Amino acid sequence: SSVAVLLAVQVLVFAALYLPMRQGTRQLQAAQDELKTLVSIDVLTGLFNRRHLMARIEEEFSRASGGGRRGPEAASLAFVMIDIDHFKAINDTHGHAGGDVVLCAISVRLKNCLRAYDILGRYGGEEFLAMLPNTSLEGAKVVAERMRQTVRTTPFKFIGKSIDVRICAGVSIVAAGEADLTPAFRRADEALYKAKGAGRDQVAWT
Repeated sequence: SSVAVLLAVQVLVFAALYLPMRQGTRQLQAAQDELKTLVSIDVLTGLFNRRHLMARIEEEFSRASGGGRRGPEAASLAFVMIDIDHFKAINDTHGHAGGDVVLCAISVRLKNCLRAYDILGRYGGEEFLAMLPNTSLEGAKVVAERMRQTVRTTPFKFIGKSIDVRICAGVSIVAAGEADLTPAFRRADEALYKAKGAGRDQVAWT
């Protein structure tokens, strides 16, 4: 009958359109996922970029502070700010390609010193920032020292050459009663410059 023919035609048309539509949807989803990754990830190191890093830190701070109320019962948050010593000299000696290799390799070493739920990102050119939830100042100092030792123990390799790399690290925690992260960031930054002023290749804290 004509109705059966019409139904058969509709089924064929739907079948012919379904696969291209499904493939198009998958391609769109893949493109959206890639865009999301580009927005949040530092292309060179594969770590969080500064913008996404700060957003994640703010989220964790809000969660740990119970919606803004900080007190003795609030979960402690620690920060480790890391800077590569004499990075300009590395670039001058080995070129920017050598510097990029160091940045990528050091990212892996730093990440390997952290727990799965710690947050690490590229804070600036040769600066990195790690946030350690549920960590005391003493605990953060141990992590920072482990990072320092991990970086300095084994030279980095670049086209058959060895590059000795050292880092400084500044450690701080968010103190009870602090309503935002600004003071903790300032203390971590001050500690980092304290380590640099003491001769570099050191961990300092405030």
